[in-house]
Amino acid sequence: MWRSKITAHPKPTKRYVAFIGFTGIVALGYLIALALINPRYLTLPIVQNPGAFLTFAALALATRLMGVSAKPMAGFGLDTPLYTAAMLCIGPGPTAMVAFVAMALKGFVDWAIRVRSGIRWPLFTSIATWIFSPALTGTIIASIGLAFDARELAYHEVLGLHRAILVYLLMALGMLALQFATVLVSYRLNDVSWADIAKEIRSPTFHGDLLFLPLGFALAIAYRDHHTPTLAALAVSYVTFSYIFRQMSKALEAFTESSQELALSEEVGRTVASTLNVEEVGRRVGIALLNALSEARAIVLTVLDDTQRYRQSYIRAVDRLEKPAILEAVFSDLENKFQLDGSEKDRPPEAAAPYDGNIWHCELKTPDVGVIIGYLSVVQPKGVKFSPRDKRIIRGVARQAAVAVQNWRLYSLATEDGLTGLYVRRYIESRLCEEFERATRSKGNFSLMMVDVDDLKKINDNHGHAAGDKLLRSVATAMRESLRRMDVPGRWGGDEFAVILPDICLKEGLEVGKRIIDSLKDYSFQVRDQIITPSVSIGIAAFNECCPQNVTNMLALADGALYQVKNSGIKGSVTAACPDMVNKVQLRLES
Repeated sequence: MWRSKITAHPKPTKRYVAFIGFTGIVALGYLIALALINPRYLTLPIVQNPGAFLTFAALALATRLMGVSAKPMAGFGLDTPLYTAAMLCIGPGPTAMVAFVAMALKGFVDWAIRVRSGIRWPLFTSIATWIFSPALTGTIIASIGLAFDARELAYHEVLGLHRAILVYLLMALGMLALQFATVLVSYRLNDVSWADIAKEIRSPTFHGDLLFLPLGFALAIAYRDHHTPTLAALAVSYVTFSYIFRQMSKALEAFTESSQELALSEEVGRTVASTLNVEEVGRRVGIALLNALSEARAIVLTVLDDTQRYRQSYIRAVDRLEKPAILEAVFSDLENKFQLDGSEKDRPPEAAAPYDGNIWHCELKTPDVGVIIGYLSVVQPKGVKFSPRDKRIIRGVARQAAVAVQNWRLYSLATEDGLTGLYVRRYIESRLCEEFERATRSKGNFSLMMVDVDDLKKINDNHGHAAGDKLLRSVATAMRESLRRMDVPGRWGGDEFAVILPDICLKEGLEVGKRIIDSLKDYSFQVRDQIITPSVSIGIAAFNECCPQNVTNMLALADGALYQVKNSGIKGSVTAACPDMVNKVQLRLES
């Protein structure tokens, strides 16, 4: 017996809820009107044979409670053959009551399970789901009884056993067809694809009712012949086979879920392994988990540095407006549960009020020695609990994310300067060769910027290397804030930086340099009683305007422009290179 079940589809559409609500109310009204107009239709067979009514009611309830789920929006109880047999034995009216009571009790059990699991639906959705299946099934059964007298037609002595079989099959298949049509409409209203519907039709749960048809007919014949031992044996067999079918279906569902979890883990592992950009890792992991966890509101990937302090976080949220509040809630929770520490500068943007939800953290550990290198945090609405399946999925994805984060950390050690977080010189040289070849081949343009920090040696001598290091970090931060994501900044060595500006001409490069110089005013810091304001000198060379013959000439041009600025004695200025600077630099180097 198919019935609507939203629990397998956690986000039903409004039109689906409206459909089951309207249909359930109409069906319930029909049953109430039928009971008021012709009460004997429902009660007379019960009075005549209360034992048979109680027997079928107990069988129906036991079978319904052992029903299985056919995802995404249907339940399967294997009780259609039982209801058909009851129609032949006690009449359609009492059978409608049996079906209504059994399915209503099962609906109450489902509601209790949802509440225990922390799944909360709107009141109208809960009521509509509760009355829809019992009322609709009872209406179908009662309507069949009004159409013709099934008991008289099936047990007519002249017509014989073959006619009873025909009547039984017609009623059972008719009920299945009507119920399946209703569920099909429900599927489509919930935007389930035809491919998924076809997959459900081919599933074992759909064919279970058909396989139980002979057993249901045997119950009806044993009742007709008043063969009590046979009837009892068949009843026990019906319940036993229903239990076996339930266990097999649960095992199949567990196997299917395990295969889906493995497929998700494999897919995430493949996608995150294709990038060494930790921000891209966070984005891909967030997309995968938001698709897999229907109740999740946000996924946050937090990466730690070598000292187990907070470094940075990457968030993927259903609602972008909730991001600041979610980040604040996740970071506060990490502080409380794991004593995660981080400076106020590194802390995520503060929100007026942290997001009030349920947060579960999964540690990211290195595969070799198990060192914690980050956390994968999943945020759900308040009151929604994480199921064991949810936690298995998160752990599987976290293992893949940990490998990607570790690869990124190792890559960063090889390509990033430990003090400033910018690229190292070796990486800049490699990217400069690539950019030079690209511009030569495509007739494009790019600029190279050489940056020298003013007075670094003086600050080191007067205030110590800690102040000098802070000065270098301030300059690096200002550069990052002033550049595009596609630009490539790096530490060239000592007090010098280099920046590759793809698709930037000389004039635009000068504007970028001025922007960096202006932004440094916001990065002043105090050392004891002195305020230090960072200042830099910048020289720029462009591929098209300066026409370098090779990478070495390009570097010489930018370095020559920087040398000219330094010789001018004007701090905090930027100068563009000219072609004859190559010869001047060569003469200076030779001398």
